[in-house]
Amino acid sequence: MRARPALPSGRALAGGFLVAVAMILAFAVASASRHGPHRQVVVARRAIPVGHRLVVDDLRLEPADLTDPVASQLFDRATEVTGSVSLVSIAADGMISRSAVVADGGDGAVGREFSFPVDRERAMNGRLQPGESVDVLVTYGTGDSARTLVVAPGVRLLDVTEAGKATLGSNGKVVVTLLLTDAEQLLQAAHASAVGAVTLVRSTGATPGSPLDTYVTPGAPPRTADTVPTSGAGR
Repeated sequence: MRARPALPSGRALAGGFLVAVAMILAFAVASASRHGPHRQVVVARRAIPVGHRLVVDDLRLEPADLTDPVASQLFDRATEVTGSVSLVSIAADGMISRSAVVADGGDGAVGREFSFPVDRERAMNGRLQPGESVDVLVTYGTGDSARTLVVAPGVRLLDVTEAGKATLGSNGKVVVTLLLTDAEQLLQAAHASAVGAVTLVRSTGATPGSPLDTYVTPGAPPRTADTVPTSGAGR
């Protein structure tokens, strides 16, 4: 009588199972690659200079395989970008990020850019990021005569860069670039940066309908045009 063939050992069975799983995973990866990227992003059809108002002919959609954090910084519909103005130069075929453009204010005017230095400790210790919304405050005077006014609430921060070196008792300065859509606010901000102590307050996500007002040091004398520079707040 012939001996029965020996059954596969446990190790052989485990090895065969692992090979089967590997083949299934390889098939799944190959199938996914055939389907291609599952997202689309807006790219520049041609080179776009700074200050250009984007139109439909400047844009096109391209497929892209991106993670959620990266995709959130880009546009997936051309209608979101049309009418915006470029803040930086964008190369042909380059993806358009949300920080590279600014939306039209509705009347065709998108505002003016204004840069000035601020003490780091008065600008969120330099932790502000481009694209955030900030309130611009200025304090005139010292002691009992000091007054803090709102120069420009809820303006867009375009850029933050280091400026100068830190000195004893100070963390140095940062140069901020703001987009100001109101001419009076621009003049007030320029005046404040020259003669007052400017403070930037992060207002990104602030509750709408809660505007700031002028703060007067308790016991300060009544405000007059001769003692306090003009401001749009607390008039």
